[in-house]
Order: sequence, then structure tokens, then C-alpha cells
Amino acid sequence: MQGGTVKPEAAAIPLVVDLDGTLVRSDTLHEALLAYLAAAPVTGLRNCIGWLPGGKAAFKAELAARRIASPASLQYDQRVLDRIAEARAAGRQIYLVSASHQAQVSAISEHLGLFDDAVGSDPSRNLGGAAKATYLCERFGAGQY
Repeated sequence: MQGGTVKPEAAAIPLVVDLDGTLVRSDTLHEALLAYLAAAPVTGLRNCIGWLPGGKAAFKAELAARRIASPASLQYDQRVLDRIAEARAAGRQIYLVSASHQAQVSAISEHLGLFDDAVGSDPSRNLGGAAKATYLCERFGAGQY
């Protein structure tokens, strides 16, 4: 911003927000896993061990089908929320993109009501690391987010 105005080209670039360790101070997979194991320790542990051979994406899907972290109980980073508000005021679109399972990402997106779209992992794709980078470049273009 210069002199209180937003350059049109800057407003055209979407703001992409990560979830775990960024928007939320913790890791939602860990939050959900701890809650799931606390509710049924023996069965939960047996189930979790059984899900591991399916890979990380499948594990997240199995857990999300049974438990996600409550969006209302999470600790959100106020600085990130402020940045989202600034971007929205500048006319930018806001996206939540995370390696967390889609059910968790959608629940947080609906709870906060701040995002134009929210994308997470599904049973066949763990949207973390290189997979997230590839997704973002395919969706928005390299350097366009």
C-alpha cells in the first residue's frame, strides 16, 4: 500500500493461508488424535495402528471420519486473522489450503467465515509439502499467490 491505496495488481493476487502452526497455533491432526484416543484409548489405539499401513492421507481420512478438532476450541493467531482482514479490505480473495483433512479444513472455514475457498487433504492425496506447492502453482500460477 502506498498513500492508503492498494495497487490493482496486488489486489488481484490471492492470499493463501496455511492452517496448522499458522492460522491455528497447534496441529489440528494432533488435537483430533488426542481427543479420539482420550475417548476410547484401547479401541482408538488399535484402530490407529490398523490405519497406518494405508499411508498418511488414508490415516487422516480415517481419523477425520471419527473426530476432528473443534473449531471453536482452537487457538487462532490474531496476527494472521488481522492479515486476513487487511487482505479482504484490499479486495483480495482469501484461501485456506492445508495438509489437514478436508473435513477439518471445511469445519474451520465454516466456523470463521473468512475464506473464499478451503482445500485440504483427502483419502488419496496428502496436501502437504511438495504436493501443496504443486497444487498452489497449478491453481494460481507460480508466484501468483
